[in-house]
Amino acid sequence: MKLIILFLFVFCLQVTHGQPVKPYHIQGHIEKLDNKMVYLVDLGAFYFLKDKDLVLDSCKSNNGYFEFKGNISENMQCAIKVPQETNQYLVFILEKGTISITGELSSLYRGKVDGGIENSLYKRSGEIRRP
Repeated sequence: MKLIILFLFVFCLQVTHGQPVKPYHIQGHIEKLDNKMVYLVDLGAFYFLKDKDLVLDSCKSNNGYFEFKGNISENMQCAIKVPQETNQYLVFILEKGTISITGELSSLYRGKVDGGIENSLYKRSGEIRRP
């Protein structure tokens, strides 16, 4: 029994050690946003069925400027939200590298996301779908 537990422990260490770490850095500016909390939210699969958001990180904006830094193991669909001010949000792909976000509070969903291959592909797919 001890041998099985030891084997499972070593196996779990190998699996988690094999996950590559991808650092990300998000810099953003939302016009007409005072010093309010900005949230980085994981949309994930079936996010619309969940009762509340899965918040990955949060920060207080400084005259509309905000910044997030962290590590991810894989790219994921996320959103920037400012629930104190609006129910709109800006969807993008959280990926390795620097991501720049700009927008206006009254039309946050139309904000601009620059940085990374996945985000450029995501942006192009949205342009193709528009009439």
